[in-house]
Parts: sequence; structure tokens; C-alpha cells
Amino acid sequence: MQNVSAHACKRRKLSPSLYRYLLAETRGFCSMCHEAPVQEVHHIKPVSEGGQNFYDNLIPLCADCHKRVHLTGVSDADLLSLKSGWITKNRLVLA
Repeated sequence: MQNVSAHACKRRKLSPSLYRYLLAETRGFCSMCHEAPVQEVHHIKPVSEGGQNFYDNLIPLCADCHKRVHLTGVSDADLLSLKSGWITKNRLVLA
């Protein structure tokens, strides 16, 4: 029998509709660098700390920025601000 960590058991797959919505809001670009395509979705509140696959807890990132978030410990407030600012800018461009 394969050993599965408790963390892996808590992880739930994102719904395809939520993933598509996140991509549409960012026009498919990373919420941090705004240049690279989205490759991963980061949980602002980690799954290991009770974070869920809810829209407000997710930020679409490229692989490099996702790694940077984990290595540098970007604050939740900064992540939320980045997400909000990038989405607002994209809405203005599309309007």
C-alpha cells in the first residue's frame, strides 16, 4: 500500500469551471509578473491550514512566481492585493 501524506489527502482538485474563471479574469497571465502564462494556482491560505478551493483563496501564477511566493513568504494581504489589482486592470482593458 502506498504511503499518502495527510496533506495530500486534504488536497481537492479545482473544479474546471473555477479554473477557467480564474484564467479568464487574468486573461491567462500570471497575477504577479503579468507576463508569463498561468501554470499553477496558489492557495493564499494553505490547504494544510484549512484553506479551501474557493475563488477568494486562489491566485493564478506562473511556475516561477509560484516558487517565489513559497520561497519568500509573500503575505496573504499582498497576494490579495496583487490578484485584485490585476483583475481590475484586466476588466478596464476589456471594457
